[in-house]
Amino acid sequence: MVSTKRAYIVLTHRYSLKKYTKDQWEVTEECSFLNKLPNSVLLQSSVILDAKTETVYKNRTEGNASYNEIAKYVAEKYPIQFGQFYSLLGKENPFAIKESNTASEETTESKIS
Repeated sequence: MVSTKRAYIVLTHRYSLKKYTKDQWEVTEECSFLNKLPNSVLLQSSVILDAKTETVYKNRTEGNASYNEIAKYVAEKYPIQFGQFYSLLGKENPFAIKESNTASEETTESKIS
């Protein structure tokens, strides 16, 4: 566990014209996990989540998504990085896929019968 006072999840979206087109745009998304927020990040980011207090610090995207909704999106899109980030914070990943015991129970039952 890393002792840090601050922990942020930052999403940045960049828009650019697709190659060889004049009117088709593409979006590039970048996800960062930071313990400091430089001015450049504050200005360029689309979403900033404070993972320590579980609040939305900044949201320039459409809609008023809550911390849990955005964090779930990040956990689904970047599962390995999100899991590592939460383990560094000493927290359990609230969006981790839990393995069910049904498969092991079925195997045990078939061995018994």
